[in-house]
Amino acid sequence: MGYLGKFLGTLMSSLVIGKISLNTAISVALVLCCKGVVELSAYGMFKDSKLLTDEVFSLAILIMLVVTGVSVPIVRYLYDPSSKYVSTRRQTIVNSGYLGVIKILVCIYKEDNVAPLIQLLQVAKPRKETPLQVLVLQLFELVGSKQAILAPYDPHDTNSSHIVSAFKKLEKEKDDNLRTQHFTSIAPYSTMHDDICSLAFDRGMNIIILPFHQNHGFDKTFTEGSSIRNVNRRVIRKAPCSVGVLIDKKSFNLSTFYSIVVLFLGGNDDHETLAYSRRLVEDSNVNLTVMRIKSSSNNAEESFDEEDDEYIINDFLASTRSKSNVMFKQTIVDDGVGTIQIIRSIEEHVDLVLVGRYHDPKMLAITGLMDWSKWPELGAIGAMLTTWDFQFSVLVIQQQQQQQQQTHEKLICRRQTSTNSLISINDDTQSMLPLSDLVPKIKSVLQENLVEGVELQGKKNGVIHPCKIVKVLDEEAGNNRYEVAWLGDDAKTSGSTILCEDDLIRKKLPFGREVLKSFIRESTYRSIPWVIHSSLATKYGLPTDLPENLKDKVFVLNGCVVSNKKRKKNEGTQDVSNGKIKKSKLERGESDGPINDDSMENGAKSITYPIDDLLVQPGPDDPVFTDRPSPSRDFTIQMDCYGDLLMVWDFCSSFGRLLYLWPYSLEDFEKALCHKESNIALIVETHAALLRLLIKDEGEYYIVSEKKKRKTKITVITWTDYVCDFIEMIGISELTAHIATIKRGHYGLVDPPVKLRILKELVDHAVATDLVREKLDENLEQRHALGAEKRGEALEEGKKKREAKARLKAVTEANGTVLEDSSGPAEDISNNGERFENGHSEKLSPDSKHSLENGETDPKSSELLEKTKKLLDDLEKSKDQRREFLEKELEKRVIRTNSLGKDRDYNRYWFFRRDGRIFVESSDTKQWGFYSTKEELDALLGSLNPKGERERTLKRQLDKHYLKISKELQKRSKDMAIQIAEEDAVVRRSTRVRAPPKDNPALAFLKYSNKWKALMD
Repeated sequence: MGYLGKFLGTLMSSLVIGKISLNTAISVALVLCCKGVVELSAYGMFKDSKLLTDEVFSLAILIMLVVTGVSVPIVRYLYDPSSKYVSTRRQTIVNSGYLGVIKILVCIYKEDNVAPLIQLLQVAKPRKETPLQVLVLQLFELVGSKQAILAPYDPHDTNSSHIVSAFKKLEKEKDDNLRTQHFTSIAPYSTMHDDICSLAFDRGMNIIILPFHQNHGFDKTFTEGSSIRNVNRRVIRKAPCSVGVLIDKKSFNLSTFYSIVVLFLGGNDDHETLAYSRRLVEDSNVNLTVMRIKSSSNNAEESFDEEDDEYIINDFLASTRSKSNVMFKQTIVDDGVGTIQIIRSIEEHVDLVLVGRYHDPKMLAITGLMDWSKWPELGAIGAMLTTWDFQFSVLVIQQQQQQQQQTHEKLICRRQTSTNSLISINDDTQSMLPLSDLVPKIKSVLQENLVEGVELQGKKNGVIHPCKIVKVLDEEAGNNRYEVAWLGDDAKTSGSTILCEDDLIRKKLPFGREVLKSFIRESTYRSIPWVIHSSLATKYGLPTDLPENLKDKVFVLNGCVVSNKKRKKNEGTQDVSNGKIKKSKLERGESDGPINDDSMENGAKSITYPIDDLLVQPGPDDPVFTDRPSPSRDFTIQMDCYGDLLMVWDFCSSFGRLLYLWPYSLEDFEKALCHKESNIALIVETHAALLRLLIKDEGEYYIVSEKKKRKTKITVITWTDYVCDFIEMIGISELTAHIATIKRGHYGLVDPPVKLRILKELVDHAVATDLVREKLDENLEQRHALGAEKRGEALEEGKKKREAKARLKAVTEANGTVLEDSSGPAEDISNNGERFENGHSEKLSPDSKHSLENGETDPKSSELLEKTKKLLDDLEKSKDQRREFLEKELEKRVIRTNSLGKDRDYNRYWFFRRDGRIFVESSDTKQWGFYSTKEELDALLGSLNPKGERERTLKRQLDKHYLKISKELQKRSKDMAIQIAEEDAVVRRSTRVRAPPKDNPALAFLKYSNKWKALMD
């Protein structure tokens, strides 16, 4: 009864007070009826206190499980989280028109997505009339955190600063006609699409650009997995605007011609694709070809209206007829094979292909293509073009889905009579109003004028009843008359009558100012004067002639209304002086010759660096780069396992205090793994520390240990049993095959890669424990606290400096001297001969005052001057000491180890302070190497070209940490020299006296002792 009362009470409250839908109300009621850990704990306490019998306790637990088990699937069925960002607006590029702003949301899953997306944006040449607003969303999988995050970019986030810098550089290149905003999303892959769609809806984006989930490598291989694909599929299905999926296979350079082909087969998605391509033809370096593919015979069952296709094509050709870089071709095919042959005929000269996602499966032009589609979410053509058989990049575009558009379309139909009269260009009294004044004007007209289809209330026999206007009749005696139909409770009409305007009671408009603003923006392609789209003018028979009183303000160009200011600006742009072409002409691409790096003296723009490293070409102004040293590959373990080796060692070293594990060197760890002895202390203690953490976390492994009645203390004799329990728990066949060998006590005979795989799995499970997460949260809070403390000290120090400089300036001016660098303060000298020091005033002696007035140096002032300068020096020293202290404290509170950066070939560089080497990881993570001397570091720095984006970032990081890295490299070189000398001494001594094996420095790992183990007791 308690559950039923809670359910009914919540349901009725939600429906009556909250006024929400029935499905949502049921979902809220079911969620509130569910119970969790708190209730379960309470039941346990009541049972322990003898307040509940065993039977009642069992019944309560059973009911809780049944209610929760039933509620979850029902809530999932009734409530769709995506409903919160279902758009009732047409946020498509087609609706935005050829002029006006386009809003693009680009998503970045990893750094490799940045370059292709920037290249795609570079193709568009935004102008003042056609600006771009780009919102950059960096997506990270939620790992080791408790709550998903969607927030604006944090300027203190150094991991993403290079990505932000790349887009800011693009923004500068576009002369502020392109604006960027940056957001960060940290969420599980299962809900990541919610952040993308919500952000697109809130910001009114026109299109979302998603990177394809599998990147094409230079060796024609794929990377990435299925998680990102699932995110893309959900976005395609639920996006509140248009969506584009970019398959990057070819990089380009806009200093040369760039060829784009649009494959137009028909349908809404192809309409959107054509509208997007219209924005790409402003750059004269871009050649656009529209390839229309038609079926050989008209299929009556095809769902797309060919008349709409013809209208879109004609509208596009009319708007681009003055563009010499646009070409239109039309061809007829019999089936999908003919379509493939057409694409094959143009693929050698194409850099990018634009194609719509969905086409009618009954269309002859794609017959048979869907049978071989590996990625159905890209459509028949898009999926086919993802293969390496085609060398060009592909952008697959889907127009905004129209699932929830009835409300908006109904609004347009009901209001089109009065609204068109206000936003038409021929109504010059309203067309010159700003949007803030136009909206209330239209709203008042809509409120006053009643049109067919409006539902309101009317008086029937003196009683108010809901009704609907069926027809607007002629005016009689200045009073409008309307034919209305009465509405019943089921919204069905029951009879009609004629009422006067006074007998009708108007309702509040069913939409607000924001919806009306959206409607105006979508219906027009320019503002002040407001001009509706030509398609709407044709559809509703509106005049398109230019009014006489607006001809001095605007003119018609290529079927579009343009301000006269643009005409004046474009006339007379050719200014020849001393054989030089005006810069604006070169920017429009009208110069006689190509623009290159050497044409700066002719007013042309040079390439703005940094750019993608693979696009960098040698230049005459380049410095002399040194040869990049070959990294050493002297590893004991096989190379492709070295990444896992570093990961395990770094985790154990970083969280040694949490694990009660004394740190050891990377070389000792590597040698211990490859050693054939079974019970090496270093290996035993590492396994034991990780296993103790899993047991202490009381997770899955704890349950396994309890079932097998293992003791909590792990010893050198029993540690292999615990390891075998863990291997059985995770059930990886590659590892379970070695359980018998390990149980027999022959762990040392197991191959090193298998040993490392076991440790890697242990670390992966350890990272997921609450203990490690709490430690990470604690370290994060401490790092924030240290940062806040540093900022406070910096502010206080800055205040002291400013006060000191002010006093120093007063002293020097009183002495008649000028400071080259006003760097210090100690006192102030007033006009009446008083000295202010540390907030206290002191009368100057007559002799001091006389000496100051005569320009002589006061001995006391000289002393104060020296004190002030000393104070400034001390402040600088304390600043350096504080910075060094902060860096050391931050290193103690580790969050994760980040790479230094990548070179032009995507090789990644790592530095671990506890080891003292710079490790080099190949782009495929299979090859590893290292630099171990300061000379190699200097040679590496000298080989990096800062014109490339990746090498510029890498060089900055190396320069920033140069002193620390070089110090560790030098220290390592000295330690290696000492170790080699000791090994030589052992070799010489061994020829005379047989020394114990552990005395050999090469076997120092055998002496390892876990000194922190005693702290556990």
